[in-house]
Amino acid sequence: MAHKAVEIGSPGDTTADLKTVSAQSTWEPAQRQVSGLGTRMSAYKEVALQQAQRLKDEYQRFRTSQTSAPAPAPTQDGYTLHARKHASASSPMRHLPRTIPRPQTGLGWAVLALVVAALAKSVFGLQLPGWLRGGQGTQGGRWIKDRSLGGKMVFIPDEEVAAGKKQQPFDDWSVQSAPARSSPTAATDRSQSGAAASTSAPAAFGAGPQTAQQQSRVQRLPDWWDPPPVIHSSGAFKEEAKKRAQSLTNTMEEGKLAGRDPTLEQLVSLRQTCAEMQIVVKTRTPQGRDTLLRIAADGAINAAMDQNLLMLNGIQPQRFIAGIAVDLGIPDEKAGTIAHGAVAAQLARVLQDVYLAIRAGREDEVLLPLLRIHTLLQTLPLPQASAEAAMVGDNISSKASLDERQAIFYMFGVMHRPSAGTMAALLGFNPKLVLPHLDNELSKRGRLDLDSMPSPPARLFTGHMTQLLAPNFHRVFTAWAQRYGTVYRISILGFPGVVVSDPAVIGQLLGYGTEGGELPKNVDSYQQLDRLWGGENSIFTDLNTNLQRVVRKATATSFSSSSLRQHFPLLQKKSQQLTDAIALHAGKAVDLDEAGMRVACDVVGQASFGHDFKSVDFSDARVIKVLPRGLEECQKRMTNPIQRLLNFTKDAREADACMDEYGNIIKGIVKEMKARGPPEADDLSVGAQLLRAKDPATGLGLTDKQLQAEVGTFIMGGFETTAHTLSFTLFCIASNPDVEEKIAEELRDLGLLKADGSLGRPVSADDLNMLSYLSNVIKESMRMFPVVAGFPRRTDKVTQIGQYRVPKNVFVYILFHHLHNSPDLWDHASVFDPTRWEDPSDPTYVQDDSMHAHSDPFKGQTDTTGKSSKGTINLTASASIEQPTGSGDFVGKTPKKGMDARPKKYFPFSAGPRSCIGQGMANMVLKTVIATLCARFTLRLADEMGGPEGVAASEVMALTLHTHHGILMHCTERAPAAC
Repeated sequence: MAHKAVEIGSPGDTTADLKTVSAQSTWEPAQRQVSGLGTRMSAYKEVALQQAQRLKDEYQRFRTSQTSAPAPAPTQDGYTLHARKHASASSPMRHLPRTIPRPQTGLGWAVLALVVAALAKSVFGLQLPGWLRGGQGTQGGRWIKDRSLGGKMVFIPDEEVAAGKKQQPFDDWSVQSAPARSSPTAATDRSQSGAAASTSAPAAFGAGPQTAQQQSRVQRLPDWWDPPPVIHSSGAFKEEAKKRAQSLTNTMEEGKLAGRDPTLEQLVSLRQTCAEMQIVVKTRTPQGRDTLLRIAADGAINAAMDQNLLMLNGIQPQRFIAGIAVDLGIPDEKAGTIAHGAVAAQLARVLQDVYLAIRAGREDEVLLPLLRIHTLLQTLPLPQASAEAAMVGDNISSKASLDERQAIFYMFGVMHRPSAGTMAALLGFNPKLVLPHLDNELSKRGRLDLDSMPSPPARLFTGHMTQLLAPNFHRVFTAWAQRYGTVYRISILGFPGVVVSDPAVIGQLLGYGTEGGELPKNVDSYQQLDRLWGGENSIFTDLNTNLQRVVRKATATSFSSSSLRQHFPLLQKKSQQLTDAIALHAGKAVDLDEAGMRVACDVVGQASFGHDFKSVDFSDARVIKVLPRGLEECQKRMTNPIQRLLNFTKDAREADACMDEYGNIIKGIVKEMKARGPPEADDLSVGAQLLRAKDPATGLGLTDKQLQAEVGTFIMGGFETTAHTLSFTLFCIASNPDVEEKIAEELRDLGLLKADGSLGRPVSADDLNMLSYLSNVIKESMRMFPVVAGFPRRTDKVTQIGQYRVPKNVFVYILFHHLHNSPDLWDHASVFDPTRWEDPSDPTYVQDDSMHAHSDPFKGQTDTTGKSSKGTINLTASASIEQPTGSGDFVGKTPKKGMDARPKKYFPFSAGPRSCIGQGMANMVLKTVIATLCARFTLRLADEMGGPEGVAASEVMALTLHTHHGILMHCTERAPAAC
C-alpha cells in the first residue's frame, strides 16, 4: 500500500529542499549514508550500522502489518520533528530522506519515537529515556567545563554533585578494551537492563544485551593504560600497610596545603606500599586526589622521556600512573583523562622550547627535545584525534608561526616518520594533509637515495650512536666499510649520515685539485673546539671565509723552507735534551707518546710564538696535561649532541676546567707576543705573521680573541698530531727488529751511528734528505696509523657521493683509516712494509703524492701560482697538486714516468685547500727526533702494553688517533761492540 509523504522540518525552513520519496527507497540511503561515517570512530560506525539494520527490519514489519489494516482517514500534512535540530552540517542525519511515510496508527508514533531515540543514541551518544534504559529513570545533571581536565566539558549527575564525583561525556577517544577495574557485574547489569527494555519496547529495536563494541564505547582510557596486578596478603599485614600508606598520603596533602608539592619519591613509596595488597587510600578532597595523580603522571612522563626507570624504582610509566590511580581510588575513565592531559601539557612545554630555539636561530638545540618527544610518544602515545592533541595544536598555532611549525614538523618527520602524524596534530596540522607533503619533501631531498645505501643494523632510537661513542669507533667504521662498501649510511639519533672511504670520492669531496669544489666542514662539530680558546672561530674551525684565507696565506710563509731551516737548531737542541732525559730513566719504561708531545710542544711553542714551555726535561708542563683532556671532551661533544647538555657532571666539569686552563695559557702567550712590540722584518714566525695579518672585514689587525683562537689552533695541531705519529712510528720500529736494523744501517752510512755501535755525530739539516728508508718507515706508519683517522664534513647542497645523490645538510664522515688499511687498495694491507714506497717496478709500490716533495723539507717549494719560492711562501706544502682528469681519476699536476695514475689513496695530511699547513714542519720534527733516538737507543715495547694486540686494543679516537695510556717502551742505550 502506498503511503503519503510528509515534510520533516519547520514550515518556514528555507534551508530544506524537501523531496518526496517512495517507501521502498527510504531505508537504502539511510544505511548507505550511515555506512559512510568516515569521520567517526569505528565503534560508532559498527553500532550505527546495527541500529540501522534493526530499524529497517522493524519498519518492514510495520509496513506488512499496515497492508492488512483498513486505511485511516487522511490527516493534515506536516509536523515538526524537533530532533531535526540535532542534525548539524557534520551529522549523518543530514543525509536521511526529508520525507517519510506518515504513520497512520498509534503504533507508528511509537515506532517513530524509537527511531529518533535510537538514532540519537547511536550517533550522538545521547541518553535514552528511562523506559529504554531498563527502568533506571531519567538521570538529571548538568554539563560544566572542568579546568582541571584541560577545559573539557564533563557531565555531573544530580546525585553525585554533593560527593564531588564527575562523569565525563562521551568523546572520540579510541579505546581497544575495557579497563581492568570494570565492575564484575557490569555485563550482567547491562544484560538485565536490556531485558527490561525488551519488555517495555519492541524486541526488534535491539534493547537486549549490548555487544562488545557497545560496551567499549563507554570507556575513555588511553590505549597504553595498564593497571598493575594486585597481591593479596593477610589482614594484619594489610592493616599495617594501609596505615603507612594513609599516613604518607596525609603527609603529602598537608605539604601541598603548606605550599610544598609532593615529591616523586613519596609517590613511588605510596605505590610500592599499596602494590603489596589491595589498598585504597583516602584523601580529604577530590581535588587533592587529582593533584596527586597529576604529579605522579608528570614524574612518569619525565621518566619516559629520559628513559630513566630508576626515577620510578623500576616501575614502567604506564603501570605507575594506573597504579597510583588505583591507590587513590580514582575511576579509570577520569584517571585516563588526567593522564592524557598531563602528557599533552608536557608536549606543549617541550614544543614551546623547540619553536623558541628555532626562532632564536639555535637549531642545534632542538635535537634533544625532539628525541624526548619521540620517546614519550612511543611510551605514552597520544591519539591524533584526541581532544588533548587538538588543544596542544591550538596553543602552538597561536604562538608559533607557520614557518616555525613547518620546520619542527619536517625535522621531526625526517627523524621519526612513524610518529609524524601525532606531531602534525600537536602542531595544529591535519595529519592526512601534511603527511603526503612530508613524504614528497623527503623524496625531493633525495632521501630515497639515502635509503638505498647499505647500512649496518641500527637501534630504534639512537641509531648508530652507541658505536660512534666507542673509543675505537674508527675500527668499527673500518669493519663496516669492509662489509658494506666504501659508501654507506649511518643514523645518529634519527639523523642520516654517510661514511665515505672510496679514494676517488674522497678526492672530489675534499676539492683536491679543484677550485671551490671541497665539501664544507661540519661547522657544528668543529666549533666545539672553539671552547678551548674562548669561543672564537679559527683557521681550523671556520668555513672558507675571507679571514680564514688571509690567515692561511699569511702563516704559510712561516712554513717555507727558509723558515724551517732557521728553526732546525732549536729542533736539534730539543731532540738532544729529550734523549738525555730518557737516558736518566734507564731500566724503566718510558711513555714515548708523552715524550713526543713534550718535544713537539717545545719546538712549536718556541719556533712559532717565542714561548718556551720547558717541558722536554719531563717537568710539570701543564699544557700537555690539560689539552689532551680538553680534546677528549670536545670529541665527545662533536659526536654526541647530548653530551653538550651534560656539562653538570663531574667529568664534564673537570674537562671544562682543563679547557679554561688551556685558554689561560693561550692568553698568556698572546700577551707575551704583543708585549714584545711589532715583529722584526725578518721574523717569519707564525706569531709575527698573525700580528701582521689584517681582518678583511675591518681592515684592522686581529683582535685579542682572534689571536687567541689562531694561537690555540696552531699549538693544538702542532704537537698533538706530530707526537702521536712519532709514538706510533717508534712502536712500529720496536715491533719489527729488521726495520730497526735497516734504520741503524742508514744511520751508520751517514755517520750518525758509528760502526762499533757508539753514538756518532748529531743529526744535521742536510741529513734529512738522505734518510730515505726512515722516510718510508714514517710513511708506512702514517698509512697504518693515520692520526687523523677521519673527520666530519656536511653537504651544503645536493651532492653526488659515488652513485648516490645525497641531500643538503647531511653529515658526511671521511674515513681515512679504512682508506689506508683496505685490502682492496693495498697489497698485504695489514703488514708493516716500508719497501712498498721504494721501487716503482715492485707490485707493492705506492706513489707518495703527499710527501714526495718533502723528502727534503728545505728545498724550494712551488706555490699554487707556479712561482718559485726560495724560502718565501708555501701555501700547500706539496709540490704535486693533483688535478681531476676526465675519467675522474686524480694524477699529479706534473706527472712523471711511472707515476701511479690511480685515484689518490694516501691522505696522511688530508688534501685540497684545507690540507694541513704545517706538514713540512711535522716531517722535519719526525725525522730529526726518530733519527736521534734510534742512533742512541734500541727500542723494546714494554710488557705491560700487551704486545701489538694490546696497543691496537687501547687505541682511542679523540679528534686524533692515539692510545689510551700512551705507548710505554724500554729505551736501552747502544753499547760499543767489544773488540
